[in-house]
Amino acid sequence: MREMTLEEKIGQLNQVGASIYGTTDESGYEEMAREGRAGSFLSLHDPERCNKLQRIAVEESRLGIPLIFAEDVIHGLKTVFPIPLAESCSFEPELARKTAEIAADEASACGVKWVFAPMTDIARDARWGRIAEGAGEDPYIGSLFAAARVKGFQGSGNIDEKHVAACVKHFACYGAAESGKDYNTVQLSDNNLYNAYLPPYKAAVDAGVFTVMTAFNDLNGTPCTVNAPLIDGVLRKLWGFRGVVVSDWAAVAEAEYHGYCENREDCAAEAAKAGVTVDMMGHAYDTFLLSLAKKNKKIQKRIDELCEQVLTLKYRLGLFKRPYADLSRGKDLYTREKLDVALEAAQKAIVLLKNDGTLPLKRGEKVLVLGKLAADKRTMMGCWCFPETQESTIDVLSGIREKFSADYADSADFLADVSSGDTNGYGAIICVVGETNRESGEAASRAFIGLKDEDVAMIRAAKKTGLPVVALILSGRPLALSAINSDVNALAECWHLGSVGGRAIANVLCGDFAPEGRLTASFPRETGQCPVYYSHFNTGRPYIAGQGCRCKFRDCEEGALYPFGYGLTFTKFGYSDLRAEKTKIGKGDKIEISVRVTNIGERDGAEIVQAYFRQNSCKPIRPVKSLVAFEKVRLRAGESKTVKFVLDPDRLGIIRTAALQPERAKGRCEAYVGANSEDCQKINLTIE
Repeated sequence: MREMTLEEKIGQLNQVGASIYGTTDESGYEEMAREGRAGSFLSLHDPERCNKLQRIAVEESRLGIPLIFAEDVIHGLKTVFPIPLAESCSFEPELARKTAEIAADEASACGVKWVFAPMTDIARDARWGRIAEGAGEDPYIGSLFAAARVKGFQGSGNIDEKHVAACVKHFACYGAAESGKDYNTVQLSDNNLYNAYLPPYKAAVDAGVFTVMTAFNDLNGTPCTVNAPLIDGVLRKLWGFRGVVVSDWAAVAEAEYHGYCENREDCAAEAAKAGVTVDMMGHAYDTFLLSLAKKNKKIQKRIDELCEQVLTLKYRLGLFKRPYADLSRGKDLYTREKLDVALEAAQKAIVLLKNDGTLPLKRGEKVLVLGKLAADKRTMMGCWCFPETQESTIDVLSGIREKFSADYADSADFLADVSSGDTNGYGAIICVVGETNRESGEAASRAFIGLKDEDVAMIRAAKKTGLPVVALILSGRPLALSAINSDVNALAECWHLGSVGGRAIANVLCGDFAPEGRLTASFPRETGQCPVYYSHFNTGRPYIAGQGCRCKFRDCEEGALYPFGYGLTFTKFGYSDLRAEKTKIGKGDKIEISVRVTNIGERDGAEIVQAYFRQNSCKPIRPVKSLVAFEKVRLRAGESKTVKFVLDPDRLGIIRTAALQPERAKGRCEAYVGANSEDCQKINLTIE
């Protein structure tokens, strides 16, 4: 720091590169590295190209400070895992830790030491395309997966050669964008902010995340990238975060468009004051900070603080000792072990929504597969993936053909020759419908999230044949499926599952794997219900069937079509003997509840037993239910198990400040246990 010029310090705060979806223009990169005018580059994951730039920075720049190469490694780099929303449906944070660790291994082998993940935004409006990148609507699930992914990316302590710096994003509340429209404004009460939206970010910070990315949106009128109370106040002072804060793409300069800053110079000053360390592609810091610092000693002191954060990150990443990528590590990144984990993650992400006994199908059975998406490798990869991984991806049709005798047509035209009188020996029709990879993710908000007209028509035409119809939904978000729900015999949400997604789907179809996934985001009946989520507040006129002036839509049945926590398998489970050790909970006591779960079907299977809690009287009000615990149990046919939950009232009460310390729950409360957020048994409690 003492040897650096002011210009070199500002250079460390400047990040340049290209979008993952764009072409990388590297003109000027070498000069910037040589002159110390950039501290990090993004969207470079070729180890030879990274090493070339790194060699210039280390061997030809004045001080030899190494570069950091950053990338959007959202759900894998070479080995592609299910989109994070899908992965969260496993209800297995440890599995997410494993997939993040593999992604870190591959990224570091490619020269990348900083990944812009995990996204921990709570998202309750399925119209928002970036719901694909997070863990859904629930802060408890969101917090568990945030911490797990941070630990997977980073390992423990300083980073070794196989781990990378994680970046929790988008701070804060990007998932609450108004109307589900990307980059849109966010207006939240303190009650919602503290209890629903901030906890997953805090969980990532507590897990030791090295970096944080600011959000594009404004929060209650202040753009997040220039929001000093949020960044310097909450993140740094209250939560004790000491790492790097990076803006999202050009978000520093965009504070002018928000109408908050007068010009880009003002943007640079406000972002630096707020505590944003690195300006990603905004070109506000490298253009204006030097002149600002010469006029303002406080800005100069702030530049020193921010530069120190970047250098500290580089030391923690080991870049001063090991600046170069080991080219031998990147020669064969696809391994059987990694693909086995990808298959496990993909199978556990699939959520069976409906089944009248049609599934599982008989292995080797002759089936007809319909729909353009069935043979679409790129869509199976999902959003935020690299084109070079497409060739090795197993699409739905390829996976089905590993297990069945399958004919294929990309539309319903083929059905003209298939009637109830001449079915060509087909045992079932499998319709693959939903949305492409480009219809979810960033800049992919949708005003209508139902199926396309041609998909609905295809399913209805298939139904007319009299054959069993299985609908497989490929999507990056919950879709409104009411239009086809009654027309199918079986319905499975298959998401965008990554490298071996087609094989995972086929394994479920033939029964080699019994589905375990449970929804972490509610599926609306119709788009107009959005946002729809289970842990909503009650009203003074809560919905009661058959009553008029109640909180409801006149033209849509109330509630989600498929609620949070919902999912079927190839067997059935019964719940009985729900009990509490005590229903009056004294000071210092825990809440101990248990339930007996029995596999009442004829096949072995897994059930995710879910515990919810409600405090009935609180100022301000609490949600009708909040998930507080869960346990996945595997039971053989006819087997029973007593599942116990021990809950601490001191952790269940309302959060009133940004420090996120909950109060003790008191008074009349309710504990719920069941298979999902709606199908629960209840115990009334009184807590002193």
